[in-house]
Amino acid sequence: HKQAAAQPGENDQDAINAALARVREKKADAAQTVVIPAGEKPDNSEAIAAREARKAQARARQAEKAQTAQTDAEVDPRKAAVEAAIARAKARKAGEQNVVVEQDAVDPRKAAVDAAIARAKARKAAQQTQTAEPEAPVDPRKAAVEAAIARAKARKAAQQEEQPQAANDDPRKAAVAAAIARVQAKKAAQQAVNED
Repeated sequence: HKQAAAQPGENDQDAINAALARVREKKADAAQTVVIPAGEKPDNSEAIAAREARKAQARARQAEKAQTAQTDAEVDPRKAAVEAAIARAKARKAGEQNVVVEQDAVDPRKAAVDAAIARAKARKAAQQTQTAEPEAPVDPRKAAVEAAIARAKARKAAQQEEQPQAANDDPRKAAVAAAIARVQAKKAAQQAVNED
């Protein structure tokens, strides 16, 4: 199809030959010197006529291209149907992705767990900065008392961890409570180690 479209038809060949003849004439005219007597204006009618002819040919070519584009669009309805189906599928997929993002943002349990984790991390960071600061000499008896208190708090937290698990039937709530208890126990143990 492409080769047949690329080869000029008989009408096109005549137009090509006519254009070549005009080019040859222009070259011959350009070789001849034009003498304009002083005080007279040159005759531009030929140049104007040639320009108008070129404009008319350009308009004809554009009209021909527009007609071929319309026939191409009309000839292949299957391609248009496939493109429309692809566009619908993309729109559906984009809509599903928006729904998933909204569901994640709405889940309050997940937000509560994330907030609890963030609080635990903040406490841990605060503890590390406190332990990094040089402390004044500590009374060994006072340190021992504080360590005993921390151990008691850790034991109490462990006991509380066991009780909510029995009371909560929801496994998610139990997991959150267990995670919080582990963080509290770790914190208490760290305090005890830092104070010793």
